[in-house]
Amino acid sequence: GMYPHDQCRILAKAGASAACVVVNTNASRSFPWNLGRAVAMCKYAAQVSPIPVHANVGMGVGGVPMQMTPPIDCVSRTSAAMAEIGRLDGL
Repeated sequence: GMYPHDQCRILAKAGASAACVVVNTNASRSFPWNLGRAVAMCKYAAQVSPIPVHANVGMGVGGVPMQMTPPIDCVSRTSAAMAEIGRLDGL
């Protein structure tokens, strides 16, 4: 039950070399809403974290819709937004 920025701080204190944060998708909301929420949380985590931050992006996490085969445009937009807007170190 911790937010990504709290997870990063705890991982840094524990001696981790990188943090991999997760933001769950809300299936009742739209793709843009979920993407904006995930990018906002991950961007703040990257700003306050002393270690590199990577985002988990996939079906149901990181803003990608919950579908058997997520639309490729949603996955590519999520990846680009996490790298360019969120300034994360990796996916």
